[in-house]
Amino acid sequence: MTLEDNKKLVRRGWEEVAGKGNLALADELYAADLVYHGADGDITGVQTIKDLTTMYRTAFPDLHIHVEEVIAEGDRAVCRVVAHGTNTGEFMGAPATGKSAEMVTINIVRIQDGKVAEEWEVFDRLGLMEQLGLAG
Repeated sequence: MTLEDNKKLVRRGWEEVAGKGNLALADELYAADLVYHGADGDITGVQTIKDLTTMYRTAFPDLHIHVEEVIAEGDRAVCRVVAHGTNTGEFMGAPATGKSAEMVTINIVRIQDGKVAEEWEVFDRLGLMEQLGLAG
Protein backbone atom coordinates (compact mmCIF):
# COMPACT_ATOMS: atom_id res chain seq x y z
CA MET A 1 0.00 0.00 0.00
CA THR A 2 1.13 3.55 -0.66
CA LEU A 3 1.32 6.24 1.98
CA GLU A 4 -1.85 7.76 0.50
CA ASP A 5 -3.60 4.39 0.80
CA ASN A 6 -2.58 4.24 4.46
CA LYS A 7 -3.96 7.73 5.08
CA LYS A 8 -7.24 6.83 3.40
CA LEU A 9 -7.51 3.65 5.47
CA VAL A 10 -7.12 5.56 8.74
CA ARG A 11 -9.50 8.31 7.64
CA ARG A 12 -12.16 5.76 6.63
CA GLY A 13 -11.94 4.09 10.03
CA TRP A 14 -12.66 7.33 11.79
CA GLU A 15 -15.18 8.81 9.39
CA GLU A 16 -17.17 5.73 8.44
CA VAL A 17 -16.85 3.36 11.40
CA ALA A 18 -16.66 5.78 14.33
CA GLY A 19 -18.38 8.72 12.65
CA LYS A 20 -21.26 6.92 10.94
CA GLY A 21 -21.40 3.79 13.07
CA ASN A 22 -20.76 1.44 10.15
CA LEU A 23 -19.62 -1.51 12.29
CA ALA A 24 -19.62 -3.98 9.38
CA LEU A 25 -16.84 -1.97 7.74
CA ALA A 26 -14.60 -2.55 10.77
CA ASP A 27 -13.90 -6.10 9.58
CA GLU A 28 -12.60 -4.71 6.28
CA LEU A 29 -10.41 -2.00 7.79
CA TYR A 30 -9.06 -3.60 10.99
CA ALA A 31 -7.13 -6.84 11.42
CA ALA A 32 -9.00 -9.62 13.22
CA ASP A 33 -6.19 -9.71 15.80
CA LEU A 34 -5.90 -5.92 16.16
CA VAL A 35 -4.06 -4.77 19.27
CA TYR A 36 -5.52 -1.54 20.69
CA HIS A 37 -3.41 0.30 23.26
CA GLY A 38 -5.63 2.65 25.25
CA ALA A 39 -5.64 4.38 28.61
CA ASP A 40 -7.01 1.27 30.33
CA GLY A 41 -4.43 -1.09 28.84
CA ASP A 42 -4.25 -3.31 25.80
CA ILE A 43 -7.32 -4.87 24.21
CA THR A 44 -7.21 -7.25 21.25
CA GLY A 45 -9.50 -8.09 18.36
CA VAL A 46 -11.53 -6.14 15.83
CA GLN A 47 -14.50 -6.41 18.22
CA THR A 48 -12.64 -3.80 20.31
CA ILE A 49 -13.30 -1.16 17.66
CA LYS A 50 -16.93 -2.20 17.38
CA ASP A 51 -17.41 -2.08 21.16
CA LEU A 52 -15.74 1.32 21.55
CA THR A 53 -17.74 2.72 18.64
CA THR A 54 -20.99 1.40 20.11
CA MET A 55 -20.16 2.82 23.56
CA TYR A 56 -19.42 6.31 22.24
CA ARG A 57 -22.29 6.38 19.74
CA THR A 58 -24.73 5.25 22.47
CA ALA A 59 -23.50 7.94 24.85
CA PHE A 60 -23.28 10.60 22.11
CA PRO A 61 -25.84 9.69 19.40
CA ASP A 62 -25.20 12.95 17.51
CA LEU A 63 -21.45 12.30 17.47
CA HIS A 64 -19.67 14.19 14.72
CA ILE A 65 -16.11 13.16 13.81
CA HIS A 66 -13.67 15.41 12.00
CA VAL A 67 -10.26 14.07 11.00
CA GLU A 68 -8.06 17.15 11.22
CA GLU A 69 -4.97 15.58 9.66
CA VAL A 70 -3.30 12.29 8.87
CA ILE A 71 0.45 11.88 8.47
CA ALA A 72 1.93 8.64 7.12
CA GLU A 73 5.44 7.21 7.13
CA GLY A 74 6.27 3.61 6.25
CA ASP A 75 3.70 1.28 7.82
CA ARG A 76 2.56 3.91 10.37
CA ALA A 77 0.06 6.72 10.27
CA VAL A 78 -0.73 9.37 12.84
CA CYS A 79 -4.02 11.21 12.96
CA ARG A 80 -5.53 14.04 14.97
CA VAL A 81 -9.27 13.74 15.36
CA VAL A 82 -11.82 16.11 16.88
CA ALA A 83 -15.21 14.73 17.90
CA HIS A 84 -18.24 16.67 19.12
CA GLY A 85 -21.40 15.29 20.62
CA THR A 86 -24.16 15.68 23.19
CA ASN A 87 -24.22 13.18 26.03
CA THR A 88 -27.77 11.83 25.90
CA GLY A 89 -26.97 8.19 26.79
CA GLU A 90 -25.15 6.38 29.57
CA PHE A 91 -21.39 6.89 29.47
CA MET A 92 -18.87 4.86 31.47
CA GLY A 93 -21.52 3.92 33.99
CA ALA A 94 -22.82 7.46 34.47
CA PRO A 95 -26.29 8.60 33.41
CA ALA A 96 -26.65 11.05 30.53
CA THR A 97 -25.81 14.65 31.39
CA GLY A 98 -27.34 16.39 28.37
CA LYS A 99 -24.11 18.37 28.00
CA SER A 100 -22.14 18.82 24.80
CA ALA A 101 -18.48 17.92 24.73
CA GLU A 102 -15.46 17.99 22.48
CA MET A 103 -12.93 15.17 22.40
CA VAL A 104 -9.54 15.45 20.74
CA THR A 105 -7.55 12.28 20.12
CA ILE A 106 -4.15 11.53 18.71
CA ASN A 107 -3.76 8.05 17.28
CA ILE A 108 -0.81 6.16 15.89
CA VAL A 109 -1.65 3.12 13.82
CA ARG A 110 0.46 0.36 12.35
CA ILE A 111 -0.80 -1.01 9.07
CA GLN A 112 -0.15 -4.55 7.93
CA ASP A 113 -1.58 -6.30 4.87
CA GLY A 114 -3.89 -3.37 4.13
CA LYS A 115 -5.52 -3.27 7.57
CA VAL A 116 -4.95 -1.49 10.87
CA ALA A 117 -3.06 -4.08 12.92
CA GLU A 118 -2.18 -2.00 15.95
CA GLU A 119 -3.39 1.30 17.36
CA TRP A 120 -2.21 3.58 20.15
CA GLU A 121 -4.73 6.20 21.26
CA VAL A 122 -4.24 9.16 23.56
CA PHE A 123 -7.00 11.55 24.54
CA ASP A 124 -7.86 13.79 27.46
CA ARG A 125 -10.43 11.62 29.24
CA LEU A 126 -10.34 13.84 32.34
CA GLY A 127 -11.11 16.89 30.20
CA LEU A 128 -14.06 15.04 28.67
CA MET A 129 -15.37 14.04 32.09
CA GLU A 130 -15.01 17.66 33.28
CA GLN A 131 -16.99 18.93 30.29
CA LEU A 132 -19.75 16.48 31.19
CA GLY A 133 -19.67 17.49 34.86
CA LEU A 134 -18.59 13.98 35.88
CA ALA A 135 -15.13 14.78 37.28
CA GLY A 136 -14.61 15.69 40.91
